[in-house]
Amino acid sequence: MSPKRKRKPEGRAGRPASPRERTGEPRRTWPPLAIVLAAATALHAAIFSEPFFADDYLFLDQVRARPLWDALTSRDPLGNFLRPVGRQLHFWVWSHATRESPLAFHVVNLLVFLAAVALLYEIARRLAGRGPALVAASFLAFHYAADVPLSWASGSQDLLALAFGLCAILLAMQEHVVAAAAAFGVAVLSKETAAAIPILCFVAGRRPSESPFQTLRRQWPIFAVLAAWALWWLATFASRHGAPEGVSSPGSLPAAFVHALQVALGLEWSKDNPLPLLAHPWIWIPLVAGALATWWAARDARPSRRIWIVGATLAVLGAAPVIAVASIWSAYFYLLAMAGVALLLGAWVGSRPAWATAVVLLLGLASANARLTDEFSTAHGPWTRLSHVNRFYLDRAMVRVARYVEQMKAQEPKIPPRSTIFFGNFPSFLGFQAGDGPLVRWAYRDSSVRSYYVSGFDREHVSRGPSYFFVIRNDSLVEIANHDALIQDLWYTRFISQDWARAREILEVALPLTTHPQLASYWLAWVRYAQGDTAAAFAMLRPFRMNPVFGPSSELGVVDQALLAHDTLDAVRILSMAIPRRPLDARLHARMSDILLARVDGGFLGGLEASLTTVLDPHDATAWRRLAVVQIDANGPYEAKRSMQHYFELTGSAGRSDPQAVAIEQLVEQALPGGELVQKAIRR
Repeated sequence: MSPKRKRKPEGRAGRPASPRERTGEPRRTWPPLAIVLAAATALHAAIFSEPFFADDYLFLDQVRARPLWDALTSRDPLGNFLRPVGRQLHFWVWSHATRESPLAFHVVNLLVFLAAVALLYEIARRLAGRGPALVAASFLAFHYAADVPLSWASGSQDLLALAFGLCAILLAMQEHVVAAAAAFGVAVLSKETAAAIPILCFVAGRRPSESPFQTLRRQWPIFAVLAAWALWWLATFASRHGAPEGVSSPGSLPAAFVHALQVALGLEWSKDNPLPLLAHPWIWIPLVAGALATWWAARDARPSRRIWIVGATLAVLGAAPVIAVASIWSAYFYLLAMAGVALLLGAWVGSRPAWATAVVLLLGLASANARLTDEFSTAHGPWTRLSHVNRFYLDRAMVRVARYVEQMKAQEPKIPPRSTIFFGNFPSFLGFQAGDGPLVRWAYRDSSVRSYYVSGFDREHVSRGPSYFFVIRNDSLVEIANHDALIQDLWYTRFISQDWARAREILEVALPLTTHPQLASYWLAWVRYAQGDTAAAFAMLRPFRMNPVFGPSSELGVVDQALLAHDTLDAVRILSMAIPRRPLDARLHARMSDILLARVDGGFLGGLEASLTTVLDPHDATAWRRLAVVQIDANGPYEAKRSMQHYFELTGSAGRSDPQAVAIEQLVEQALPGGELVQKAIRR
């Protein structure tokens, strides 16, 4: 009798079994994931109406009208990182393919993010089954750490690093080592935070009973790409600007990991509106859909020690780079780390339907509440309770930028070639003005147009062609036709800030343009004096019948008597005659400043006199306190802080007993980033 032939497993109706049926894997693996992906799309649908913002214009400007190779080899417009894939390549491909459509960029970003969610799902499914995979995918899909990269076209850097990093891990698990190396190369050239991915490939792709050396030898292409990238990064370091804006401090290390836990739990809220979620009940719909999908899949799970190891490693290594920038931390910095947290959550509750559903829903709601928070941190420091850049930051800025561009085009639909536009009174968080004007070149589609802040007004910029001035007034962009008045305000600001080099340049440019040449010439003389060029200063003061000699003025007592009698008009008359005779007497200028600053129409000249008083007598503590008030009134909190530091250095402990000085110092601190006045302005 011949031996029995082993029969192949059969599927339904006697047909050969599918690979899924032969391995005993449950059917309908993908429908729950499809529900999660659809819910995530609904949750983030608002991004489709977002415009470009800040760095986007720099990257568009770099690749516009350039061949791909030229774009890739040209200097990064920010010059701070090595990210040719996430910046040059990404922006070149999609700007040329879509005629610089912001909608297209946001659609691509969303598709990359959904791919990352699907890749995380597949990694978790292979490690521990469908239940943990759905928990992991749902947590990442609904997490608010993805908000900034999705809302901002430049978020492609984070999203590509996440997606291709996860792709490399999955390919390493499948032992497609060369493909994993290629995916890792794309990830790390999108953003440096992916540099730890080879360690994850090692941990996730190691065979059972395989020695570490054997795994390294098998995965050598991945580590070869890491070495090649590291050499490239080091070779180009000198040509980059160096470190990012954040500076590591002693508290940065613990803060980075504390904030990682905070972000994982969605613990960000505004003091004035701690539960914005209650005003947006619609947000429950996609979250409940995702939670039900998790319930559906949670029965399929198997114990896995490796998912805990991979998840913990990814969470720690994903959070570690934040140590270097903890002083400007934001939730989106932790996007890669949240993929690791997602795996840990899947391993914890993925086999228990009720727990899995509750965790996905509760953490989804916490993320939604953080997403809707209408405040962000303006203070630098590793222990701020809120992100420095979040969805509210972007939405608030993008809405205003879009409106200002529309208003600019309405007032000046077309401008001549080689025009220069100057912007004033723009808060820095808008990102409206960067470099030499990529935003206005995008708006007018003219590569010869330039733009600068009004503080950058100088001879070179004025001489290149027509000039236009726009400032923000009452939350609207207004063109200023009276250039003389604007330039006068500009040099006034530089004068009271005691930025003498800029004040001198602006005054010298303004002299042939202004309708008040005597005013400009007079104060230019004092700028030259402040710079130490007394010979030039005295020569410029003589036409004003001023006798630049040192010594006290005999009229000071008469001025003080008039002030005691509240006769300010007589005091001004006496000072107007005394100052030309003794223009270097700081006390005369101090009295004039006090009188003018008390008048509604005296702020301009009173502020100039206040600044001049500190130049003539830098040891007069009261003069520095007076100048601080002028500076804070002109929206110069940093300059006011410096002036108050001079005051307290001169007065010592006695100054700390001065209630007026302490009140001014408190007002200055409130007006600085992180201060109560700034935070209140954000919450309006």
